[in-house]
Amino acid sequence: MMDLTQIYLRSLPSSIALLDYLQTLCLDLCTLDDVAMIGELKNLKILSFVSSDIKQLPRELGKLTQLQLLDLRGCSKLEIIPPNIFSSLKRLEELNMENSFVGWENEVSNSQGINARLSELDCLHQLTSLNIWIRDSSILQWELFIKLKKYRILIGDVWNWSGKYITSRTLKLKLNISFHLVPRIKRLLERVEDLHLDELNGVTNILYQLNGEGFPSLKHLLIQNNDEIELIVNSKDPKLFHYGDVFPILESLIIHNLINLEQICIGPLSATSFGKLEVIKVEGCHKLKNLFAFSMVRSLKRLHEIGIIACNILEEIVILERAENCNDDIDSSNLKFDHLHSLTLQDLPKLDGFYFDGRTSSVVEKSDTVMPFFCEKVQFPKLETLKLSSINFQKIWQDQPLTSSWIQNLTNLIVEGCKNLKYLFSYTVAGSLVKLKHLKISNCQMLEEILPTESEGAIRNSTVDILPHSDREDLFPTLETLVISNMDNLKAVWCIDPVAPNSFGKLKSLEIKRCEKLLAVVPSNMLRRLQNLETLEVDDCGSLNEIFRLDGDAENHEKVDTPLKKLSLSKLSNLKHIWNRDPQENFNFRMLKVVEVLGCRKLQNIFPASVAKCLQLLEELAITCCAMLEEIVAKEETILEATARFVFPQLSSILLVELRVLESFSPGPGVHTIECPKLKTLNVKNCPRLDLLGKESSNHEETNQVDQLDVEMKQPLFLIEKVIPSLEELGSDSKYTMRLLDGQSFPIVFPRKLRVLAIRSCHNKQSIDFLLWVTPGNSHSPEIRVDIVFIQRVMWQINNPSGDDNGASQTVDIVELA
Repeated sequence: MMDLTQIYLRSLPSSIALLDYLQTLCLDLCTLDDVAMIGELKNLKILSFVSSDIKQLPRELGKLTQLQLLDLRGCSKLEIIPPNIFSSLKRLEELNMENSFVGWENEVSNSQGINARLSELDCLHQLTSLNIWIRDSSILQWELFIKLKKYRILIGDVWNWSGKYITSRTLKLKLNISFHLVPRIKRLLERVEDLHLDELNGVTNILYQLNGEGFPSLKHLLIQNNDEIELIVNSKDPKLFHYGDVFPILESLIIHNLINLEQICIGPLSATSFGKLEVIKVEGCHKLKNLFAFSMVRSLKRLHEIGIIACNILEEIVILERAENCNDDIDSSNLKFDHLHSLTLQDLPKLDGFYFDGRTSSVVEKSDTVMPFFCEKVQFPKLETLKLSSINFQKIWQDQPLTSSWIQNLTNLIVEGCKNLKYLFSYTVAGSLVKLKHLKISNCQMLEEILPTESEGAIRNSTVDILPHSDREDLFPTLETLVISNMDNLKAVWCIDPVAPNSFGKLKSLEIKRCEKLLAVVPSNMLRRLQNLETLEVDDCGSLNEIFRLDGDAENHEKVDTPLKKLSLSKLSNLKHIWNRDPQENFNFRMLKVVEVLGCRKLQNIFPASVAKCLQLLEELAITCCAMLEEIVAKEETILEATARFVFPQLSSILLVELRVLESFSPGPGVHTIECPKLKTLNVKNCPRLDLLGKESSNHEETNQVDQLDVEMKQPLFLIEKVIPSLEELGSDSKYTMRLLDGQSFPIVFPRKLRVLAIRSCHNKQSIDFLLWVTPGNSHSPEIRVDIVFIQRVMWQINNPSGDDNGASQTVDIVELA
C-alpha cells in the first residue's frame, strides 16, 4: 500500500513503475496534473482520488485490468473521462463517483465524444457497488442497475448528494418522460431502501403503480413536486390493493408539494403496515383535509415526529369517520401517540383541532363554546417539542386540569402567528409545564397576557378555586429561555402577584422584541425570583418606560444579588430609565459584564450611582444614538463624599457614538475619577460636549494652562495616566482630543500596545502635525485610520531613555482626504 494523501504532484515519478506488486494507491486530497504513469501499476486493485484536484483521468487508467475499487468521491473538478476506460476495467467491483464527474456522453450520438458513455458500465459484470449522478435521464442504462447490491444513484437535475440517512441502496429519481414508458424501473424499486421521487409523470397512486409488493425493503420515502398523485395507499379498491403489509419497515415519509394529494391512506390496513414509521412531514399539499384516519393511528406505535406545513385546507390531523364508528374493535375514547417527541404545525389556516370525531360533529357545530385545539382524548405522554405557527385557533388547551397531564414532559414550546389567541395558558396548564425549558411566543396579535389575571382566570375556569397564595404551585420552574416578539397588545410579561418562590427560578435568557404596549419588563417581585437570569435583551418596544421597576418598600425585603451578565437595549424610543430608582443595596448588579444601549432617545443616564460603583466585572460598555443622554451615571440621591471614585477593573472596551448632549460621566459639582486599568479599546464619535482625555495636573500653574484650552472643559472623561497603559485602539473626533494629540498642550507618550489610532471628522482645513512619542522598545508604529480629516504630517519619535534629543524619528506623509 502507498499513501500519498495531500501531496502536490505535477506528475507521478517514473520510478513508480518499479512497484510491480503495489495493490493499493491513495492519492486523496492531492493536486494532480499528469498521472499517466499510473497505467504501469498492472497489479493495482484499489485506487483512490478522494477530494483531489484532478481535471482529467488518463487513458492509461484503462490498463489497470486488476482494479477492483475506483474511488473518485469529491473530485468536483473532474470534467473528462476518456472513452473506453471503464469498459477495460473488467474486474471492477466498486465505483464511487459521489460529488464528482457528471459529463456522460449521449448514447445516441454518432460521434465519439471526449467522455465515457454509461453503456461502458454494462461491460462491468462484477460491478456490485455504484455511486453515480446522471443528470440527463434520457441516457439511462437500466440493465446496469438491476444487478447492483449497493448503490447511491441520482437521476435528474434537481438533486444533491446530501442525505440524512445511511442505507445500502438509495435512489433519487426524476424522469423527463412518463414513468410508464420505463417498466424496468419497478425492478429497481423492489429492493430500494431510500427512495426520492420528483415529478413522476403519469403516477396517481404511489403504491399501486410503483411497486407490486408493498415496498417491503423501503425505509425512507420522499415524494415531491407532483400534480397528479391523489393517494399514497388505497386499500379500499380490491382491484388495486392485494397486498398484506404495506411499508412494513418504512421509517420516514416526507411529502412536498403534491398539490392534488387528498389522502395519504384510505381503507383498512394490516396491523404491521407503517408499523415502524418514525417521522412524517407534509408540506404544500393543498387538497389534503386530514393526515390520518383514526384506525391508522393504532399502527403508528413508533412515530416520534410529525411536521405539517402550508396545507391550505387541512382541518384536522386525525379524523374518526362515521364508517369507522361501525367497527366495534375501535375504541375512540382514547387517541394516544406513545412515542411522539416532536410536533410541528405551521401555516394551516383551516385547522380547527387535532382530532375530529364524526359522531359529535353536529353537537360541536351548534355549540358556542370555544373548543381547545387539544382535547382530553388526545395524549402525547412523551412529547418534548411543540411548535404551533400561523393557526387560527382561539385556545390551545383546556382550562380545566387535565385527566392525564401529558404536557408535563414538554421542554420546548413555540407559539407564533396565532392571531386569534387571547391568552396562552390557564394557571392549571402552566402549573403542569414542570419540564419546560424553552418558550417562544411571537406574532399573536390579540394576546394581551401570557397567563390570565386571577379574575379572568376565575371566570374562564369557574369550577376551579383559585389557590391561596401560600399554596400556589411554582410556575415554569425549569424554564431557561423566554423569547417574546411582535406582540402588539401584550401589556405585561408577568401577570402573577405574588409569585410562588421557585417560579421562573432557572430562567437564564429573556428576549423581548417589538411589544408596543409593554410599559416595564422586570418588576421587583420578579427580580427577586430571577436568580439565574444572565441575559436580558429588549428591542423596539415603543411604549416601554423602564426596564427594572423597583418598588418603594425594599427595606422590608432581603437583599438580592442579581446574576445578570448581559444587558442589551435597542430602539426603545420612550425609555426614560433603565432603573426607575436607585436600588441602593437592595439589588446588586455586580455580575454585569456587557451593557449595550442603542437608539434610546429619551434616556438621560445609564446607571444609578449604586449600580455603577459595584460593576467590578464589567468588560464592555457601548452607548449609541441616545439623543438626550446627559451622563452615564445618574446623580446620587445622597451625596456623602466630595470626590466620587468609579473603578472598573475589567472594562476593556468603551464605545460612545452620537451622544450629542453627553457632558460628563457623572453630574454634580464634585470631582469624580474613573479608573479602567485594562481598557484596550476607546472609541468616541459625534459627542461634541464630551471632554474625552485629559492630563493629571501636578500643580496649580499646569491646571490653569489646561483650563485656558476651553473654559467649559473642566473635567475630562478620562485622565490619560489612568487609561493609557493598556490602550490598543483609540478613536475620536473631539476637538479637545485633537488639541491634546496635536502636541501643543503637552506631549503624549503612547505605549507599545497601541495598535490603532482613528481620527474622524475634523473639518478645520488647517495643517495639523502630530508628535506622538513611542515608548522605548516599541518596534512598530500604530495603524493610523483617517476619516474626513486634513492632516499633512504625522511624526513618530522614539523616546530616548537617556533624556537627550537624539531619539530616532520617522515621518509619515498622509494625503489630504475630502
